[in-house]
Amino acid sequence: MDKLILSERDICTKCITPAIQLAGWQQHEFREEVQLTDGRVMVRGNLAARIKNPEVKGGPKRADYVLYARSSIPIAVVEAKQNKYSLGHGMQQALAYAELLDAPFAISSNGDGFLLHDRTGLTQPVERELSLNEFPSLETLWPLYQQWKGLTDPDVVKLIAQPYYSDGSGRGPRYYQRVAINRAIEAIAKGQQRVLLVMATGTGKTYTAFQFIWLLWKAKAKKTHALSGRPQHPGRPDHATRLCILWRGHAQNHQPGNQKELRSLSRALSGGNRQGRMEADLPPVPR
Repeated sequence: MDKLILSERDICTKCITPAIQLAGWQQHEFREEVQLTDGRVMVRGNLAARIKNPEVKGGPKRADYVLYARSSIPIAVVEAKQNKYSLGHGMQQALAYAELLDAPFAISSNGDGFLLHDRTGLTQPVERELSLNEFPSLETLWPLYQQWKGLTDPDVVKLIAQPYYSDGSGRGPRYYQRVAINRAIEAIAKGQQRVLLVMATGTGKTYTAFQFIWLLWKAKAKKTHALSGRPQHPGRPDHATRLCILWRGHAQNHQPGNQKELRSLSRALSGGNRQGRMEADLPPVPR
């Protein structure tokens, strides 16, 4: 087969996907052509348009492959290029996308093999070439991820590995929401008492907060209470939403399967309450 005549998509289909599957990755553990951003919105006067050309600055970003250690944890990004380019031609893109997703491994390929960059620095050399038959398995990368994140306790690993809430629409967290959720959960799982998330207006704070609470609830690891409100800020056009989430202790005996609690929280965070406040069926926060 003359790889020089193959398109980038052909390289993916004929060379990269078989190599990934040969390494033991299951179909549900990797996705192809993953949309990361929709492209920057350019505003000129009263007109606004989104940049749709991925080749120009500010255009949409799409990863050729994203590999997942768990459904909520991206662990590697693979960027494919045509065979006329060098093995590492896509490495800068792969590194940029891996950084966006907080994934520790960036991989570039032209169909002849792979160039792997280990962002954790735990293996040497940090950047090395692999043959098509040497694509790293999940069993190889997952322990490195846990070491990189400092996840040594099995209970901590169980908590961060919980899948996100899905309403069946296929919608999932955007890349920055995923990073915010995962880092906050990791911090709490490791015993951190305070976490501050700062997100700009319109970036989905309530959606992020709900996913955060959902993961804690499903893991039955912490009791959680949420307080939300919209304090007025005179002179500012945006009335910032303030959300305080309190967690305490292990909750082996806590049954929020009182699904009443979660439904109340879901309504409040999803805007079901017109005043944007929690009118609660939730029990008072203990002192």
